[in-house]
Amino acid sequence: MVTSINWTDKAIADISLKSVYQQMNLNNQSDIPLIIRLFENPRSPIALPGKISLHNHDCLHIILGLGVSPAEEAFIIGFTMGNDDSTKIWHVRLFKFIARFVYPLKYRIAHQHLNIFDLGFEHGKNHKYRNLNQIEFDRFYTITIKELRELFDINYFCSLT
Repeated sequence: MVTSINWTDKAIADISLKSVYQQMNLNNQSDIPLIIRLFENPRSPIALPGKISLHNHDCLHIILGLGVSPAEEAFIIGFTMGNDDSTKIWHVRLFKFIARFVYPLKYRIAHQHLNIFDLGFEHGKNHKYRNLNQIEFDRFYTITIKELRELFDINYFCSLT
Protein backbone atom coordinates (compact mmCIF):
# COMPACT_ATOMS: atom_id res chain seq x y z
CA MET A 1 0.00 0.00 0.00
CA VAL A 2 2.84 2.41 0.68
CA THR A 3 4.46 4.01 -2.32
CA SER A 4 7.78 5.85 -2.18
CA ILE A 5 7.32 7.31 1.28
CA ASN A 6 6.77 5.57 4.58
CA TRP A 7 4.31 7.79 6.43
CA THR A 8 4.88 5.90 9.68
CA ASP A 9 8.56 6.89 9.71
CA LYS A 10 9.69 9.73 11.98
CA ALA A 11 11.73 11.02 9.02
CA ILE A 12 8.57 12.55 7.50
CA ALA A 13 8.41 15.16 10.26
CA ASP A 14 9.54 18.01 8.02
CA ILE A 15 7.29 17.13 5.08
CA SER A 16 3.88 18.75 4.57
CA LEU A 17 0.72 16.77 5.19
CA LYS A 18 -0.25 17.24 1.54
CA SER A 19 3.05 15.82 0.27
CA VAL A 20 2.79 12.74 2.45
CA TYR A 21 -0.90 12.22 1.71
CA GLN A 22 -0.36 12.48 -2.04
CA GLN A 23 2.22 9.70 -1.89
CA MET A 24 -0.08 7.29 -0.08
CA ASN A 25 -1.76 4.63 -2.16
CA LEU A 26 -4.94 3.92 -0.27
CA ASN A 27 -8.55 2.99 -0.97
CA ASN A 28 -11.02 5.21 -2.74
CA GLN A 29 -14.35 5.82 -1.05
CA SER A 30 -16.02 3.60 -3.65
CA ASP A 31 -13.74 0.70 -2.60
CA ILE A 32 -15.16 0.70 0.91
CA PRO A 33 -18.14 -1.65 1.38
CA LEU A 34 -21.53 -0.06 1.98
CA ILE A 35 -21.92 -1.62 5.44
CA ILE A 36 -18.75 0.13 6.61
CA ARG A 37 -19.80 3.44 5.10
CA LEU A 38 -23.14 3.15 6.89
CA PHE A 39 -21.51 3.06 10.32
CA GLU A 40 -18.32 5.07 9.81
CA ASN A 41 -18.97 7.72 7.14
CA PRO A 42 -20.15 11.12 8.45
CA ARG A 43 -22.63 11.38 5.56
CA SER A 44 -24.53 8.30 6.70
CA PRO A 45 -27.69 8.89 8.73
CA ILE A 46 -26.80 5.95 11.00
CA ALA A 47 -23.07 6.59 11.43
CA LEU A 48 -21.76 6.01 14.92
CA PRO A 49 -19.78 8.57 16.93
CA GLY A 50 -16.18 8.69 15.81
CA LYS A 51 -17.39 8.79 12.21
CA ILE A 52 -14.77 10.27 9.93
CA SER A 53 -14.33 10.74 6.21
CA LEU A 54 -11.92 8.39 4.49
CA HIS A 55 -9.63 11.30 3.65
CA ASN A 56 -9.46 12.49 7.25
CA HIS A 57 -9.08 8.90 8.48
CA ASP A 58 -6.02 8.58 6.22
CA CYS A 59 -4.64 11.90 7.48
CA LEU A 60 -4.94 10.61 11.05
CA HIS A 61 -2.87 7.58 10.04
CA ILE A 62 -0.12 9.99 9.02
CA ILE A 63 -0.37 12.29 12.03
CA LEU A 64 -0.50 9.42 14.51
CA GLY A 65 2.32 7.64 12.69
CA LEU A 66 0.32 4.47 12.09
CA GLY A 67 0.28 2.14 9.11
CA VAL A 68 -2.65 0.16 7.80
CA SER A 69 -2.26 -3.23 9.44
CA PRO A 70 -5.44 -4.65 11.02
CA ALA A 71 -4.10 -3.72 14.46
CA GLU A 72 -3.37 -0.14 13.40
CA GLU A 73 -6.81 0.19 11.80
CA ALA A 74 -8.38 -1.04 15.04
CA PHE A 75 -6.39 1.57 16.99
CA ILE A 76 -7.42 4.42 14.65
CA ILE A 77 -11.11 3.52 14.83
CA GLY A 78 -10.91 3.16 18.61
CA PHE A 79 -9.09 6.50 18.83
CA THR A 80 -11.73 8.38 16.83
CA MET A 81 -14.58 6.83 18.81
CA GLY A 82 -12.92 7.57 22.12
CA ASN A 83 -12.08 11.10 21.08
CA ASP A 84 -15.67 11.91 20.04
CA ASP A 85 -17.58 13.57 22.89
CA SER A 86 -20.86 11.96 21.84
CA THR A 87 -19.66 8.34 22.20
CA LYS A 88 -21.54 6.28 24.74
CA ILE A 89 -20.63 2.77 25.93
CA TRP A 90 -23.50 1.27 23.92
CA HIS A 91 -22.00 2.78 20.75
CA VAL A 92 -18.74 0.98 21.48
CA ARG A 93 -20.48 -2.34 22.16
CA LEU A 94 -22.56 -2.03 19.00
CA PHE A 95 -19.54 -1.14 16.89
CA LYS A 96 -17.48 -4.02 18.25
CA PHE A 97 -20.28 -6.46 17.45
CA ILE A 98 -20.73 -5.12 13.92
CA ALA A 99 -16.99 -4.93 13.26
CA ARG A 100 -16.43 -8.48 14.54
CA PHE A 101 -19.39 -10.27 13.00
CA VAL A 102 -21.10 -8.19 10.30
CA TYR A 103 -18.33 -6.42 8.37
CA PRO A 104 -16.88 -8.29 5.38
CA LEU A 105 -14.05 -10.61 6.42
CA LYS A 106 -11.32 -8.35 5.02
CA TYR A 107 -12.49 -5.46 7.24
CA ARG A 108 -13.46 -7.26 10.43
CA ILE A 109 -11.72 -6.50 13.68
CA ALA A 110 -10.34 -9.82 14.83
CA HIS A 111 -10.77 -10.88 18.44
CA GLN A 112 -7.03 -10.40 19.08
CA HIS A 113 -7.31 -6.74 17.97
CA LEU A 114 -10.16 -5.77 20.28
CA ASN A 115 -7.65 -4.89 23.00
CA ILE A 116 -5.88 -2.61 20.52
CA PHE A 117 -9.21 -0.98 19.67
CA ASP A 118 -9.65 -0.43 23.42
CA LEU A 119 -6.14 1.03 23.67
CA GLY A 120 -6.96 3.45 20.84
CA PHE A 121 -10.25 4.30 22.53
CA GLU A 122 -8.47 5.18 25.78
CA HIS A 123 -5.86 7.28 23.96
CA GLY A 124 -8.63 9.13 22.14
CA LYS A 125 -10.73 9.55 25.27
CA ASN A 126 -7.83 10.95 27.27
CA HIS A 127 -6.41 13.11 24.49
CA LYS A 128 -6.16 16.82 25.22
CA TYR A 129 -8.01 17.84 22.04
CA ARG A 130 -11.49 16.49 21.42
CA ASN A 131 -13.40 15.56 18.28
CA LEU A 132 -10.39 15.29 15.97
CA ASN A 133 -12.62 13.19 13.70
CA GLN A 134 -14.48 16.39 12.78
CA ILE A 135 -11.42 18.31 11.59
CA GLU A 136 -11.03 18.87 7.86
CA PHE A 137 -7.34 18.07 7.56
CA ASP A 138 -7.00 19.47 4.04
CA ARG A 139 -7.04 22.89 5.75
CA PHE A 140 -3.65 21.90 7.20
CA TYR A 141 -2.07 20.62 3.97
CA THR A 142 0.81 23.11 3.98
CA ILE A 143 1.80 22.37 7.57
CA THR A 144 4.55 19.84 8.29
CA ILE A 145 3.81 16.60 10.12
CA LYS A 146 5.97 17.76 13.03
CA GLU A 147 4.00 21.00 13.32
CA LEU A 148 0.69 19.13 13.13
CA ARG A 149 1.77 16.75 15.87
CA GLU A 150 2.74 19.74 18.01
CA LEU A 151 -0.51 21.56 17.17
CA PHE A 152 -2.65 18.57 18.15
CA ASP A 153 -0.36 17.51 21.02
CA ILE A 154 0.46 14.16 19.48
CA ASN A 155 3.88 13.29 20.81
CA TYR A 156 3.88 9.55 20.56
CA PHE A 157 4.37 6.96 17.88
CA CYS A 158 2.60 3.68 18.28
CA SER A 159 4.00 0.38 17.14
CA LEU A 160 1.15 -2.06 16.98
CA THR A 161 2.38 -4.64 14.50
